[in-house]
Amino acid sequence: MTKSKFVNAIIGFVINIVCIPVTLVVDSLVLNTIEFWSGENPLQSNIGKTQQVMGQDGKLYAVKTLKNGYEVTDPDGLVTLFTYNKKENSWSMSQNGLTKELFRFNPDGQSISTVMNGEEKDFTLNEQGVYEARMAAGNGLYFAAR
Repeated sequence: MTKSKFVNAIIGFVINIVCIPVTLVVDSLVLNTIEFWSGENPLQSNIGKTQQVMGQDGKLYAVKTLKNGYEVTDPDGLVTLFTYNKKENSWSMSQNGLTKELFRFNPDGQSISTVMNGEEKDFTLNEQGVYEARMAAGNGLYFAAR
C-alpha cells in the first residue's frame, strides 16, 4: 500500500478494528506481511487483474486491483471495496452500500488519523505509532507471538 513499513503496520491495525474478518485475513495477514518482508507490493501494477489469495482460514479470496484501491470478494461472494481518495488523502471501506472512512493521512505527512471506539486518534508513522496502534486495537492488551 505504501513504501513505509510503519504506515503499513499501522494501517493493518486500524483496519483490523473497523473491518470484517476478510480485511484481517487479506490485508493485514497476507498483503501487508508480504510487502513488509519482501519490500514489494504484491498487487502493484496489476490494475484490473484479479489474484486468488489464501486466507488464514484456508479459504480463497479474490483480490482485484483497482486504479484507486482494491476489490475483495470472499468465498461466499460478498464484495468489499477499499478505496483511496486522493483529494482527502484517505482510505475508505465500502460494503453493502455503506461506506466508512478507515483512516486519513495527516497534513504533516508523519501521522494518520482514524476513529477507534468512537474516538479520533492519531498515530505517528514509526515504531512508537505501531506500538500505540497495537495497544489501541487490543484495548491495552498485546501478546507477543513466537
